[in-house]
Amino acid sequence: MAKITFVEHDGTEHVLEGEDGMTVMELAIKKLSARH
Repeated sequence: MAKITFVEHDGTEHVLEGEDGMTVMELAIKKLSARH
């Protein structure tokens, strides 16, 4: 399992865990879009 930390321009961090085989783009779209 991969763990990726996205940092916004204001310093806010989002730590996301993805499944094996997921691309960074897939993880961002599935996880970050669900937060808004």
